[in-house]
Amino acid sequence: RQEIMSLVSHDLRSPVTVIRGYMDILERRLDSDAERTAVAGAQHAALRMEGLLDDLLNATKAERALAPTVMRPVDLGQVAASVVASLGVSTDRPIEGELAEGVVVRGDVARLEQAITNLIGNALKHGTSDGTVEVGVSALEGRARLTVRDDGPGIDPDIAESLFERGIRSERSSGVPGLGLGLYIVRIVAESHGGVVALESHDGPGAWFVVDLPLEAADDAG
Repeated sequence: RQEIMSLVSHDLRSPVTVIRGYMDILERRLDSDAERTAVAGAQHAALRMEGLLDDLLNATKAERALAPTVMRPVDLGQVAASVVASLGVSTDRPIEGELAEGVVVRGDVARLEQAITNLIGNALKHGTSDGTVEVGVSALEGRARLTVRDDGPGIDPDIAESLFERGIRSERSSGVPGLGLGLYIVRIVAESHGGVVALESHDGPGAWFVVDLPLEAADDAG
């Protein structure tokens, strides 16, 4: 139960931050289109919070709490673009990249959003104050590939192999809030979708994370 509480509490911070950012936007004078965008973004984040709270009430262990529930063909580029747009309202740091559309995987949108949010949030926390977070989605050799890079100090080589375990944090993260759960959650979500997550580069400047997922077959994707 304590593990579930830690996991869900960790992930609740992201939609709360997004809602707060959209509420700040709504305090300004906006045209109707901007207001509709802000309200829709806040509503989406609130629904994600409800889903996380459902996990807290219904799950008995971490793997079940993070397990996909509705698997269907999903455009990974569109999911990543939605997360980038949501997180962009709560930071002054640019989040840029090439998010190819048509890269379809079979997955649970809520869980994929959760993993992408954690990777980008991790990059925002550990990158430089004036740096850029780079996000990419592409298809490579029959696999879907999501990449997230920051420009921070990198990761200690001695923990690079265990970085995706629960509670592991780099000494270079000193002073950065967190419980060492974000990358663990990413690993569980990736594996539950038949994929893997890896640290491609860690010795600075920055760290480069890659999530590799099976592409949905064209016939199945419709």
